[in-house]
Amino acid sequence: MKPGGPVFDRRWRESCQVGPVSKTKIGRLIAQHYLHQWPKEVQLAFGLTRRGRLIGVITYSAVVGEVRVRFGPEVWELSRLIIVDDVPTNAESFFIAATIRYIKQHYGSLRRLVAFADPLQGHSGTVYRASNWRELDHGSKHLFVYDLE
Repeated sequence: MKPGGPVFDRRWRESCQVGPVSKTKIGRLIAQHYLHQWPKEVQLAFGLTRRGRLIGVITYSAVVGEVRVRFGPEVWELSRLIIVDDVPTNAESFFIAATIRYIKQHYGSLRRLVAFADPLQGHSGTVYRASNWRELDHGSKHLFVYDLE
């Protein structure tokens, strides 16, 4: 939704459900992401539904390479965040918070989550800042960290 439009308020929150979903249920939304492909090593996928309609997807993936060396294996990357266009503003922070609660409850061995915001795609990480993630220096992309402990 455009700035100044409807807000993801209590009525919206109460009418939405967040939970793990299979890859087959979210493939259509993943294809709409600007990268147009599945992230590698998906560990867990969540759907945001309202009245039976899938309106959002978050995937968490195993970290690899430099990020794994920097943070260790007890870390997942929030690798995709997709909300359909007609959903009001602020839905992202609600959705992220719900997935973090689930992860804390079911995956106690994880120590932190990381996410990237790509400025070349116009992403600055506003949603991560609004969701209390810390920004760390990481070259050309914005790197955000959320400590689960």
